[in-house]
Amino acid sequence: MNSRPDHEAACRLAGTVVHGRGIGKLVGMPTANLELPPGTPLPPVGVYLTWVLLEGRELQGVTNIGARPTVDRDPEVTVETHILNFDGDLYGKRLEIWLYTRLRSPGDSRTSPSCWSRYAGIATPPGSSSASA
Repeated sequence: MNSRPDHEAACRLAGTVVHGRGIGKLVGMPTANLELPPGTPLPPVGVYLTWVLLEGRELQGVTNIGARPTVDRDPEVTVETHILNFDGDLYGKRLEIWLYTRLRSPGDSRTSPSCWSRYAGIATPPGSSSASA
């Protein structure tokens, strides 16, 4: 996914980046925690391939919508995006997230190789020695 898909995004979310717990940064995959306006409707929980609009730039990302059962037991639903190949301070900035493809749902214990081949380089799929090309 080197350029934004031609089709319309399934969902668009916009909000302000706020401080989270910093766990993503600790493990080498920092996320932008998005604070949405109250009452913003959310798509189904899961992990999505996304494009991020930041100050007029379109950047590739991976977004998790949902609770973080592998991190803590907090049931709060959050919107967290890892922006690929980006290093910078986003706190207080407005982001627009365009969700295109749902990669996995909560409780998926595995992710198919075809899922990873759609987007090489985000992480190493479970059971592989390297990311798909």
